[in-house]
Amino acid sequence: MLKGHSWKFWVVASFAAFVGLGAVGSLVPETEPSSTTVDLTDSESTAASPKADLTSEPSTPVLLFITDQKDGDSWVASDDDEYRLGMVNAPEVGEDCFSEAAAFTREFVKDGFTVDDYSTDTYGRHVAEVFDKSGDSLNVAFATSGLGDDRYLAEFRHENVALAERLDAAYASAPAPSCKASNKPVPLVKKPAKTTNSNCMDGYSPCLPIRSDMNCPEIGHPVTVTGSDPYRLDRDGDGTGCD
Repeated sequence: MLKGHSWKFWVVASFAAFVGLGAVGSLVPETEPSSTTVDLTDSESTAASPKADLTSEPSTPVLLFITDQKDGDSWVASDDDEYRLGMVNAPEVGEDCFSEAAAFTREFVKDGFTVDDYSTDTYGRHVAEVFDKSGDSLNVAFATSGLGDDRYLAEFRHENVALAERLDAAYASAPAPSCKASNKPVPLVKKPAKTTNSNCMDGYSPCLPIRSDMNCPEIGHPVTVTGSDPYRLDRDGDGTGCD
């Protein structure tokens, strides 16, 4: 009796096992596929890009050059702007040392210059401290040369106090340039005092010898009476004796 039903038992057992596995499988949560993608293009780009050079030197300032010089303290530069030396006054056209001052400026910045323009004047010019290629100040050098003067120093020193203080020392030590020497008054040469000939009587020209008295017949020629006429030769008082 049991053998006859054994196959049914195994069929039922197998079905139950299958159903059980299905139920267990339904309890396991489904895992969604990852939405993360690898952007190989960005990755490769980052690897290929060079690293920033943090030790690079600062850029070199652009040098300017004089293109149209007005005088020793003003000119138009290669950037088409007009510049004027701050607190430095150079000779104008026709004044002493004009040529020397203009040449001094040209020579100082012949290799180019940079500017620290700190103000603008009434003519629209950039008022500046100008530096040559080596960083030396043209304003200070010009003042030290004696070719310019401090006409504007007191009036505009508040615009750049540091520069004004350096110019104070430069002007104080400036020599008188040779181009200005001709303007100095020539001291008068004192004429030597007239020497009196001890053998001549005072008051006559030409010289008459010193005697107690002289008469015109002894002299034999006219004389100019320049003094008191001790020999009484000028009888008519016209300034000439023995005439």
